[in-house]
Amino acid sequence: TPPPAATPTFSPLGGTYTSTQSVTISDTTSGASIFYTLDGTTPATSVGGSTMQFSTTPISVASSETINAIATASGFSSSSVGTAIYTISPDFLISAAPPSQTVNPGNSTTYTVTTGALNGFTGTITLSATGLPTGASATFNPTTITGSGTSTMTVTTGTGTPIGTSTLTITGTSAALTHSTTTSMVVSAAPDFSISAAPPSQTVNPGNST
Repeated sequence: TPPPAATPTFSPLGGTYTSTQSVTISDTTSGASIFYTLDGTTPATSVGGSTMQFSTTPISVASSETINAIATASGFSSSSVGTAIYTISPDFLISAAPPSQTVNPGNSTTYTVTTGALNGFTGTITLSATGLPTGASATFNPTTITGSGTSTMTVTTGTGTPIGTSTLTITGTSAALTHSTTTSMVVSAAPDFSISAAPPSQTVNPGNST
């Protein structure tokens, strides 16, 4: 009885991921042909039905699925079935625009916060902001986003907020998932003017001008 071909292996290994995975299948037996299925069934030793042959193009795994694979080679019997289970968990992205705003002390400015759902994410995202300068506060409208959407962040400064640039960190939290993005706020002096008079003194007689 010929020995079995080596059991196929997977890269990356099966596991839980939050983004689409490009999976390759390899085998250490020289000249082996690899056949696989994506529906959890045992692959056949030829293409047909749910069985496909792996070449060099990675398999795009965008949702949770089980890949089974076997190898065949001349002078060997069919390998054992190799199995990799991929779980693609729901997740979300977060961004903020514009990258920078300028505001005078005592005034306010706004940013647009955007979230995007990944892998069927439908959770509620709670928003918060850190890195605000002294005397400034941030509010969100709406305060939460479900799945994908936008919220307006209003940052209000105080008259005593110091001049300078701050990096604001905007964080979205949904259960165990937390993602952040950053933007910038420049607090600059309000437009103003100065006034002076010269000379410091003049002498004039009654009835005259100077």
